[in-house]
Amino acid sequence: MNANNRLLSYRPDPAWSVYTPSGRETDTELADSAALLEAAATGQLPAFSNRLVAQSHAAGRAVLQTPPGRLLSHTLAQLVRQVWPAGSDDIKRKATNLFGLELEGLSPEDKQFEYARHLARFMREAAQELDAGGNAQDAQRRVQAALAQAARHHAPGLLHHAKGAGFQAALAQAARHHAPGLLHHAGEAVVPS
Repeated sequence: MNANNRLLSYRPDPAWSVYTPSGRETDTELADSAALLEAAATGQLPAFSNRLVAQSHAAGRAVLQTPPGRLLSHTLAQLVRQVWPAGSDDIKRKATNLFGLELEGLSPEDKQFEYARHLARFMREAAQELDAGGNAQDAQRRVQAALAQAARHHAPGLLHHAKGAGFQAALAQAARHHAPGLLHHAGEAVVPS
């Protein structure tokens, strides 16, 4: 009888920690996902990126007045354009490669929504990680660090993507078009190893 009680009361400790968002975080995440889908469909990625960075960063809209904040917002918009899936087969491949997601059994709309949810989560964390202080010459390094940290947590495949054209191309293109004075080492690796 004593052995049965021990078996019934046994509660193993999980070997891993599972992140469970609170209700408010879930609502924000769902709203971000829907807004990202709409922005991608209507070509409004820069406006979406500005809004998400402003909402996510501790400084609020003021972060968009700093060189790192502007550069991060433009870089995120460029990066989303690069990794946005072209179709159903592309979404499965990119979801697996970038986020480690398995989307089997979901409808095409649900696959797209899950992809957008993970991408928006990555974008929000990058904004939260951004150190917006310092001088303009340091902006590129600060944006690189924020992108790398967010990718480690939410989009590990982006770190591998970055070794190709990913972060470096998005950051270089954003800097060229929106902050040409910030791009001073276009040839160096963007994501630290």
